[in-house]
Amino acid sequence: MIFNMDESDWDAVVKVHLKGHFDPACHATVYWREKSREIGGKVNASVICATSSVGLLGNTSQTNYAAAKGGIAMFSVALAQDMMR
Repeated sequence: MIFNMDESDWDAVVKVHLKGHFDPACHATVYWREKSREIGGKVNASVICATSSVGLLGNTSQTNYAAAKGGIAMFSVALAQDMMR
């Protein structure tokens, strides 16, 4: 629970879940953007993100996990908007 959680516990979970999605997506989108410019058109590509209902509904004693999983859901939405064109 949050009142027993060290900041390092928070940081570790966010780093694994959010940064774990950011890093590969960032590298892939740089590549796809360059490829799109090279071919002069759209690149057929996908990013698959894994989240959990805990990110939308929460769960007792998992504040850090719930926040990270909810962040992944919004990361997916914002990434799709960024890469739409």
